[in-house]
Amino acid sequence: MTRTTNSVPEPVGADMLGLLKTLKLGALADTLPQRAALARQHKTSHLTFLQQLLADEVSR
Repeated sequence: MTRTTNSVPEPVGADMLGLLKTLKLGALADTLPQRAALARQHKTSHLTFLQQLLADEVSR
């Protein structure tokens, strides 16, 4: 797996999109690339990243 140090958002893959839709969280696909780029840039922990994603979904 290659790690990038820039903040260019990676596209959401088909596997991830399928999982999100199964969990009825398909709308997360809209913000996931940007959130992931910010998390890498700010060296956010996995739990904080997950919390931010879930907070996005709750606010919708």
